[in-house]
Amino acid sequence: MSTTELPIAECFYSIQGEGRYAGKPAVFLRLAHCNLQCGAVGRDIEDVNPQEDEPVKGASWVCDTIDVWREPDNVYSPQELYEEFRARGWVESLASQNAHLILTGGEPTLPASQKAFTEFYAEFAHQTGKTPFVEVETNGTIKPKPEFDSTVNQYNISLKLANSGHDESDRINPEALDHYDRTYRKDFKFVVSSPADLNEIDKIIEDYNIDERDIMLMPAGQTREQLEKTYPVVAEMVKDRKWRFSPREHVSIWDKQTGV
Repeated sequence: MSTTELPIAECFYSIQGEGRYAGKPAVFLRLAHCNLQCGAVGRDIEDVNPQEDEPVKGASWVCDTIDVWREPDNVYSPQELYEEFRARGWVESLASQNAHLILTGGEPTLPASQKAFTEFYAEFAHQTGKTPFVEVETNGTIKPKPEFDSTVNQYNISLKLANSGHDESDRINPEALDHYDRTYRKDFKFVVSSPADLNEIDKIIEDYNIDERDIMLMPAGQTREQLEKTYPVVAEMVKDRKWRFSPREHVSIWDKQTGV
């Protein structure tokens, strides 16, 4: 019996709102804790209200899930989490891959989380004889271990820009970025709030030799009202490039609600 535990901030059934698989039914497994705190750098994370607080350190946005991932709602062993999925009726959809399993955060590639998820994946395979299609939403700063890497079908890598408020040394890890760039199953997804962000994206592409066809731009915005302003701006940015546009369907549908 494993003593490894997964710190779960929230877990729910919805649709993928962003990236390559936007619109796909999905079980979201949001793990607690993160190694970055975008828009709130240097602040006590316990005091941050992403819906009301102004971004600091030159940031133009605040992570919209800080209030969810900063503390786990529950802690499960891999076996207990499988039983929870079974009780909620999610196992069949995941085993058939009619729905994706989206590992998100916080930052799901924190070392302890990688180990625990790998054990959960093995438990799922043992119980069902099948494996789920796994998407990982990551900030791209941590290189995954081989055992964890083997469970992942798609990496959605949201590299942070200066508009996050973080110094480049905190938000870009060349070793991790090189690893992700060499895998075929990834998209680099940039949160963009203004045309000024393009120069920084161009520099990252050039410095790290990223294929422009792997680039997606996603409008910054925590509310429908904010997205009404940024959607047209970002749509124009991709029209003359090889890049792609990523929607934020969950915000368009549910506005500021989380866990839906």
